[in-house]
This record gives sequence, C-alpha cells and structure tokens, in this order.
Amino acid sequence: MNTVIRRTLAGLVTTAALTGSILGAVTPAHAGSGSAPGYDISALARANENKGSCQTNSLGGIGFQGPNESSCSGNAWCADFAGWAWANAGNHSIDVTGLTQGSWTFYNYGKNHGTLHTDTGYQPQVGDAAVYNVTSYDSNGYATYSDHVGLVTLVNANGSIEVTNGNFSDKVMTNAVPASQAPVGSYQSAQGNTISAYVTPVGKVGQALAKNGVGLYGWTTESDPDVRAVAADGGVQMILSSNGTVYAKTSIGTYGWTRESDAGARAIAVGSDGTQMIIGSDGQVYAKNSIGLYGWTRESDTGVKAIATSGGVQMILGNDGTVLAKSGIGLYGWTRESDAGAKAIAVGYDGTQMIIGSDSQVYAKNSIGLYGWTRESDTGIKAIAAGYDGTQMILTNDGTVLAKSGIGLYGWTRESDAGVSAIATNGGVQMIIGSDGQVYAKNTIGLYGWNRESDAGVKAIAVGSDGTQMIIG
Repeated sequence: MNTVIRRTLAGLVTTAALTGSILGAVTPAHAGSGSAPGYDISALARANENKGSCQTNSLGGIGFQGPNESSCSGNAWCADFAGWAWANAGNHSIDVTGLTQGSWTFYNYGKNHGTLHTDTGYQPQVGDAAVYNVTSYDSNGYATYSDHVGLVTLVNANGSIEVTNGNFSDKVMTNAVPASQAPVGSYQSAQGNTISAYVTPVGKVGQALAKNGVGLYGWTTESDPDVRAVAADGGVQMILSSNGTVYAKTSIGTYGWTRESDAGARAIAVGSDGTQMIIGSDGQVYAKNSIGLYGWTRESDTGVKAIATSGGVQMILGNDGTVLAKSGIGLYGWTRESDAGAKAIAVGYDGTQMIIGSDSQVYAKNSIGLYGWTRESDTGIKAIAAGYDGTQMILTNDGTVLAKSGIGLYGWTRESDAGVSAIATNGGVQMIIGSDGQVYAKNTIGLYGWNRESDAGVKAIAVGSDGTQMIIG
C-alpha cells in the first residue's frame, strides 16, 4: 500500500465493556492499550456543540443520522445525536444494534449487552450514555419510556462530569454536573432530569484470526464470530468474547482456547513475560501469569478504564485519567506517574512507557516513578503503540501514522498518508488498519512500504513480541 487509504477517525484495539460474574469468587464487572475509545466519542460529540438539529455536522453531513432516524425528522432528537456519535466513533467499531430514536433504547441496549449501570456506586466513564427519567418498564424489566439521553464527555478527578446533549434548546449543548449529582438516582440540576442509568458502548464482534509473518493472507481462523477484543504477546494469545468471557492459548490454530473467567470482563492485555491483565465489570484490575481457569489476583480498587503490560511493567489508566504503574503481580503497590487527564497508555518490552496527555500530546519515559515524562510530539495525537525493540508509533487526528525508535522530542518518521484507523507494533512488526478496513504490515520504519495482509472488514489488530499477529475479521 503506497498511499495508505484516506479517512479520519481512529481507535486502536477494540475493547468491550460487559458486566456479569467474573473470576468465580470475585464480584463481577473498555479500554484497551493505546487509545481510549470513549475519548473518540467525546471529541466527536463536543465538536458539534451549538449545532442545530439540521445543520452541517463536523463530519460534513446534514444533521445527526442515528441508527433509526435523522435529527432532521422534526422529532425530539437527543437519541439521534447520541446514536450518531456512537455509530461514527472509533472507525465505526461500536455496535449500535437495537438503538432507535427512543432514548430508552439505550437503557435496553445496556441490559442486552451487560453494560447497564444502575448501581449508585458506579463511576461514569467518558463515552457512556446517560439515560434520564426512565418511568416505565415491561414485565421483563426493559424500559418503555425515558425523557432524555446524553453522552458523558468529561470525567474529572473530583468525580464531577460533563454531559453533552442533543436537543437542548434545539442545539447540542454540554452541561457540567457536580460530583454530588453524578451518582445514579441523583437529580442533575444542569440537565433538569434525574439520572436513571449509565450505559457503556460495546464493540462489534467478529472472528479471531492469527498468523506469523508479514504477507498477504495466510490467516488461520481461531474462533467463532463472537470476539470483541484480541491481545498477543509472550507467546500468549487472549480473546474477549461478546459476553466478556476471557480465553487464552499459546499456539496458532483453530480453536483450542482455555476459558479463564466467567462472563463480564471489560478489557484484556498480555505482556512479553506472559503476564495477563483484565479489567472486571467492577472496574478493578486482575492479573496472573499462567493460562487456566480463574487464578486471578486482584490488583486494584474500582475505577480503571485502560490497562497495558509488557517487559514486566504493568500500567493502568484511572477513570479520571491518572496513570499508575508497577512491576510484579499483587494487590496494590502502584506508583502514581501522572496527574489526571491522560487519555491513553502503552508500554513496550524494553520498558518504554507512552501516554497521551490531556493536551493530546505524547509523552514517554522508561522507568516507573512520579512524573519524569519527556514530551515527544505536538498536540493532535489519538493513538499510541510501543513495541519490543523500542519502536514507538503514533496516530494523528487525521489518521497519519508516524514512527521512531528512542525517547525524545520529535524525530518522527511519517509512514503513511492520512486515513489510518488503528495501529499496533511489537516484535519488529508494525500493523495498521486502513480506512478500507484492510490490514497492512511491515517491519521497518520509513515512508510507505506497507504490505497488504487482508481483505476489508477488519475491526481490531494486535501483534506479539514473537511476531504473532491477530485480527478480528
């Protein structure tokens, strides 16, 4: 691919957020390494502030075409706007099946996907739908009416949030909600409604496929079409099913997976030393270093939205954007590495840690500790990846890929034209998804030189330190 496809929007590895029982005895629970999908929803929603129901939107269309109806219809359009943002974020990787112009269908979406949060202790995440004033239900507990739905577009360290709404005074408007009014069941004065539930979006599902070696095709189908996330490193492959069950194995081949959890996990990651990490439906982190059913060690309290591990280093990203890291599996023992506001995390085999800061700039370092970050880029970065040999990749807001080896300000080599939607690197291999949904790979840093590896329709990518590539097709 000598001109890497064109299109905007991004999102690195697709991740799912699902609730249910997890880890056997552990009380049940999106996020992935490199990019936080909720921030893509947030950026898209807020790019349309003050726009009316039938004006030109930030993507160039007219109004906000939800999954079932357009905001230009003349009807109440809060659900059209929220559905439009979900449907267009993350390279169209979010499943919006079942959503209509009825705001209560977001409640039912959460119920169907296990991402309905009605617990007063739930901490909303960026990208969540906020459903207000659900007043009637059918005999199976599904909502039949609610007054409004908005999108959580900011979560602050003090627990306060901001909600971006369609159809507020017939325009898109963002309201600040204090921490005391954020819990489910609270009357949110700025919204003029009582919050009934938060709902987290989930990714589209597909089959897991894998191979070793850069080139066209050669993929082995490894699963049924029920996978939301993939991860590979240290000779271990992990997948997350549509209901949040974690599976793992050590070789490429059809099936052969070992179930490792009950349903409900939100995110998965695996490191070069075989350390596996997951986020439970409770927002807590669990880890282990062997394949098998259960056996997870709880490592954190609730409130984690992204995880990454490699080279013996584990990183987590809190709901407020605070980065923490540690070496070794065990309860707690985390070192705070940043203030609140970071958007994404990644770590390579050599211990290189990368983050996207609140300013959308990239920062990196290679030791665990408070602060000590080196700025590496200007603003406008939406995804990051760190590899086995010190290779770093970044994805700009317009979908241009840049790469380099070594920590320092600038020094990036442009590798593609605009339009790439996802990046991954490890084991000397770089992978991308083009705007056509096809996978491209190469093993050197430089402009172009990509090898097409798949047909269209790929939803997520991952690559391990041994060169194992995984995709969701």
